[in-house]
Amino acid sequence: MEVGEWCYNTEHRQVCRVIEAETSWGETVCRVCLPEQDAVVRIRADQFRPLDEAPASLNSHHICYVAAAAKVADALTQGEPLDEARDNLLDAVRMMQEPGPHEWEPSFKIRREPT
Repeated sequence: MEVGEWCYNTEHRQVCRVIEAETSWGETVCRVCLPEQDAVVRIRADQFRPLDEAPASLNSHHICYVAAAAKVADALTQGEPLDEARDNLLDAVRMMQEPGPHEWEPSFKIRREPT
């Protein structure tokens, strides 16, 4: 495992990022960041898999779900009033959505000829 590499951890069943790798007595152990748990742990290198071998549930929708859940947890622990926290979360969700056809801006301008 390379430092800074993202991989799937089979023990915790989640994506993690390698912070540090150390080999001692022929055994490689890595310190990794587990973003879903907001924790740093030491794990044997044989418990990692490449991201493309991760379960199918770890797709872009799952990542958006985890990010939104983290924003909710963060907003609730920051002591923001609920109305303000809700507005901030909805703004973030609206930014991820693609604009509808009625919201598109034309890439050209219509010029009218004088009559």
